[in-house]
Amino acid sequence: MPKENFNLMDLLNQRSKETVEKKSEKVLEDAENIMIDIYDLAPSKENFYDTKKEIEELKQSIELVGLLQPLLVKKEGEKYRIISGHRRRIAMLALVKEGKERFRKVPCVKKDSKNAIMDRLALIMANRYRDKTDWEKMTEVIKTEELVLKLREEYEIKGKTRELISEIVKSAPAQIGRYKTIYKNLCSDLMEEFKNDNIGISAVYEAAGMSEEWQERVFELYKENGTLSINDVITMKEKEEEAKPIPGQIEMEEFVENEAHGTEEKGEQRGFEANPEKIISKCFSCANWEQCSEKGEAVDYCLDFKNKDIPGSMSERELQETHFMNKPENQTVDANGEIRNRRIEHDVKTAAEFFEDAKAGIKPFELRKNDRDYKVGDFMKMRKYKDGEWSGDIIRREITYVLEDHEGLKPGYCILGVKDV
Repeated sequence: MPKENFNLMDLLNQRSKETVEKKSEKVLEDAENIMIDIYDLAPSKENFYDTKKEIEELKQSIELVGLLQPLLVKKEGEKYRIISGHRRRIAMLALVKEGKERFRKVPCVKKDSKNAIMDRLALIMANRYRDKTDWEKMTEVIKTEELVLKLREEYEIKGKTRELISEIVKSAPAQIGRYKTIYKNLCSDLMEEFKNDNIGISAVYEAAGMSEEWQERVFELYKENGTLSINDVITMKEKEEEAKPIPGQIEMEEFVENEAHGTEEKGEQRGFEANPEKIISKCFSCANWEQCSEKGEAVDYCLDFKNKDIPGSMSERELQETHFMNKPENQTVDANGEIRNRRIEHDVKTAAEFFEDAKAGIKPFELRKNDRDYKVGDFMKMRKYKDGEWSGDIIRREITYVLEDHEGLKPGYCILGVKDV
């Protein structure tokens, strides 16, 4: 069955606060103006906005001039679920509890909508011009992306997903990227303080780039000082970098203990004696031992060294590349005004059969879920996986083309053109 055409941009291109709700209502059918008892109104479970802000001022306004804008509701069983108007309900309920019974009957617009996605979108649309915390803005972005992707499964919607999200929440693509980074990576303790508006967005965005262990240290610093600035986080981030061990570096006692149970056997495999008292070579603890043709007893530095005791550890060469890519001077601004690294490397899993075709050069494309915001010029480190285990094989590819939001492509997925590096 073909998808129904739906021009979401017609709804989103409204610029004035007065026309937003009128246009929002058009996506729902069969409006009916009714008066509903305040105790028959129930808040939406999808509402994540702060409903306590400025209630006293709103209550005074309603008492003075009445309710100027009716609530938007839909019937659910014996109750009416609010789509838009949660703060108005709370203000009128407060007036009723003060004994002012004339506010018990609430003017409402009832919509007989069976599309829950559009109900949630209407809620976001009705709140996009209000003052919001950064946590609310972040949550708005995440919820909106989820809704747009679901709508694409039902309707043919014009425009790219990120452009639709940007239009709905009135936020630049670069800022949307920051919100998503915070949502995906920030630890729960810092997220809670961010939600309570105790820590600013610049500080939490910087913290989101740290390991969970060091984020917890940042949180301890916040608890100790009662505040957290971006400079505090940057200082802690520098300490995290300084504390990172040199790849492959281990204490002699640890090495001797690891090697004590099979020194002679390992020495025979290596082709020379492994004497712990004389060991100065990194080769003995390198994950690339088997395939390396340059191993020796006195190697104290190697760009391709990988610690065998740390699964997935990076070589010095890879660390240098990563360090280079993350330098501010190596960042650029894309066509959407989004700040990006010139070279971002995505570490991805690849099924064995597809890996071999890609390695042989007969598969110059990748079908991927676009949860990494792939861009032309990015790199892919493709790891071969078989039966859920990494084989140790890796190939690198450069992305030359990105196809997304195209007919036939499942929402959220993309096709990447790639070439050998």
